Amino acid sequence: MMENRKFDVIVAGAGPAGFCAAIAAARMKSRVLLAENSDSILGNLTSGPLEAIMTFHDEKRQVVKGIAEEFVSRCRREQGSLGHIEDTTGYAKTITPFSPEICKCVGFEMLSEAGVEILLQVYLKNCTVEEGHIKNLEIGDRNESRIYEAAVFIDCTGDGDLAAMAGAGFHMGDAKGAVQPMTSLVQLGGVDTALLAEEAVGHPEEFSFFSETAYENMKKRTAENESQTLHLWGFGSLLEEGYKTGALSLKRQEMHVITGYQPGEVILNFTRADGNPLHMADRSRAQLKTVIQGFELWKWLKKRHPAFKDSYLVKTGRIGIREGRRVDGHHCITRAELEEGGVKEHSVAMGAFPMDIHSPGGESMEYYTVNRGYQIPLESLAARDLDNLLAAGRCICCTHEAQGSLRITATAMATGHGAGVCAALASRDKRACISVNYEELKKNLLAQDAVVE
Repeated sequence: MMENRKFDVIVAGAGPAGFCAAIAAARMKSRVLLAENSDSILGNLTSGPLEAIMTFHDEKRQVVKGIAEEFVSRCRREQGSLGHIEDTTGYAKTITPFSPEICKCVGFEMLSEAGVEILLQVYLKNCTVEEGHIKNLEIGDRNESRIYEAAVFIDCTGDGDLAAMAGAGFHMGDAKGAVQPMTSLVQLGGVDTALLAEEAVGHPEEFSFFSETAYENMKKRTAENESQTLHLWGFGSLLEEGYKTGALSLKRQEMHVITGYQPGEVILNFTRADGNPLHMADRSRAQLKTVIQGFELWKWLKKRHPAFKDSYLVKTGRIGIREGRRVDGHHCITRAELEEGGVKEHSVAMGAFPMDIHSPGGESMEYYTVNRGYQIPLESLAARDLDNLLAAGRCICCTHEAQGSLRITATAMATGHGAGVCAALASRDKRACISVNYEELKKNLLAQDAVVE
């Protein structure tokens, strides 16, 4: 029988949060294993499509840096990102367009350089827990499995799979248990993006602009025929017509359109399917349903909108899950706290994206403004029921409303960074994650160029 493999830190899930967590811990000289159930890393950044990475800035400054910013900078050097671009709707301060394939390559390079050991296309099969402490984790595929030991574990699965397997408490959904709908994004090529800009400027009543400055900037650049990365939120009349005529089976009041990394490329955020993302039947139905919705949308746009008449379908995405389990931690972040700047004591990361909530069964989206960057405390990453488990990404401890902001990509990368450094210190000092020396944690995060306040 093979001996158990031993690590200092095991990270479950290699999405944006897990990617940063693994690198952060490895750079602290921890021996790190990163386990992922797909064939790649960085989640919807590489397997999407995803519109853009959002968001690194509040109105006054950059609040997400560290490993996330290093990743974007390296992608830019490889011609795989445009960097941080003004959001033309004014909804967020910036968006960050990217090339999925180059991001994948850069991500693998960074993990390799850090010395992270990676397992792909594997599953969490079981774990051993003794007195509130995870001892080991069984990881395998269809053919084999093996036991892996670690001092500290980080759940970056998005749905809190490791936490639930280990018996940690969690919450899910709103007060009635309903979660935000699942979505597949649609990627098109051959779109006349200059015509889209002209329409938005000429018919502002059809589009949402969240500041007068945003509209005036788009208007000026369009008049001067300047190239610009577009984020458009609207098209309500066209969608209503499509639904009434039967061309669209989904009733929506708006869709989001972001120009992609390549010329003529756009990514559409339109589709929706309600259901429990943890149930395989619901998830499978959602995948089928949203792909059909996206196909209908493309055919309708091609027929009715001049900017899309020569467009072609590039990709309909893997089902995207906005909301799964939220692990019970030592502090539950609320909407009011985010609106007031977060929780300053023991902050390990920051975010700045508005809270957007796609209500189950709804036609539109609710949103709550975040006026400045907010701080995210260690207590919301450390599991209450397990002394050596941290969570990062969209499964951290927060309310349903707050999760509408905390789940966003750049913020997930920031919480992953914070969790990785904390895990390394807890492993080294043989302490519970919640009990690490905060001043040392903060010092090491700042040394890795993270922003915590």
